[in-house]
Order: sequence, then structure tokens, then C-alpha cells
Amino acid sequence: MFFPVLLAYYQSILIRTKWWGVSWEKAFKLSLRPIAIGLGKRLAKGMTNKTKRSIKWVQSTQRLKTKYAGIHLLAEFWYGKNIKNSKELKRILITAAKKAKSTPLKICTHKFSPQGMTGVVLLAESHIAFHSWPELSYLAIDIFTCGNKTMPRRALEYLKKELKPKKVEIKGIKRGAEVSAHVEKISFQ
Repeated sequence: MFFPVLLAYYQSILIRTKWWGVSWEKAFKLSLRPIAIGLGKRLAKGMTNKTKRSIKWVQSTQRLKTKYAGIHLLAEFWYGKNIKNSKELKRILITAAKKAKSTPLKICTHKFSPQGMTGVVLLAESHIAFHSWPELSYLAIDIFTCGNKTMPRRALEYLKKELKPKKVEIKGIKRGAEVSAHVEKISFQ
């Protein structure tokens, strides 16, 4: 049982070196995530059906339909509105959660001395966090939601509208995805 699997694995490496004209090392790395056409697809199907513990690279045909646990948005706001009281911060965070179609469970805020605030709203679907550094005219926003019904970008749009930053940088991460290259960087001036 093991020998045919190993043979198919090495054949896929050899095919890549011959067809693509790449080095043995590069072909080996590429074989960890085989192409989803031709031989790669047939090998992947056959191997996952025959082995209980399948080799990781076989799973790559499913990566074409990437599944993930949730969306994590990391936003950096510069030169926006300075929030000074807990009530206002709570209102903003709860509204952002509702805009994201999330369920708020608990909220916690803290005012630092002499300035700055932090707040977190715990969601049934994860969290939304806010951290401010007025001395730097900087706000850090963290929105993580899971499930296919939540809309974290709506919460982010609401926060941009409410806090009116002049410069925004957003990073989005698909959390729980098998492929680590799911980070996108978006800048607004």
C-alpha cells in the first residue's frame, strides 16, 4: 500500500522537473501542492481514497475552493476622531458589531491616564477591538468574525465613517485557511 503512494509521489516530482524545466529542489517544493490538472488531480483523488493518513500535498486540490474559519481585519487609522469617554466608545463598538451582523456578548472599555482608550466587544462570532494613541493621532482596529453570515467589512466601513480617519491601512487575513498566503493589503489615502 505504501509503495504505490511513494512511487506516485516521486513520479510527480520527476514530471515537474521534465515538463517545467525546474530544479529538483523546486519540483520537490511544488510537489507538496500538486497542480489541480492532469496527473496531479488523478493522484490526489486516488491517494486520498486509498490511504487513511494521506500525505499533506494531496489535500491541495481542495485549496482551489479555499475554506477558512473567519475573516480577520486589522485596520490602522491615522488622524481620526479622538474618543474620550467610555460611553461613546461602547456605543461605537456595539453599533459596529451590529453592522457586521454579529451578536455582541460582552463589552469592556478602559481609559488610560493621561490619554488613550481601549475597548473590546466580545462577539458570539469572535471580537472587535479598539485601541487609541491620541499622542500619535493613531487608532488600531481589530475585527475578527467567523461564520458565513457575518460581514466584518461593514463594521469597518461604519468605523471609518464614524471615526473619519485621513489615512487608513487595512490588512485582511482569512483565518484557518490551509494556505498561508491569504493576507491582502489595502491602502486608502
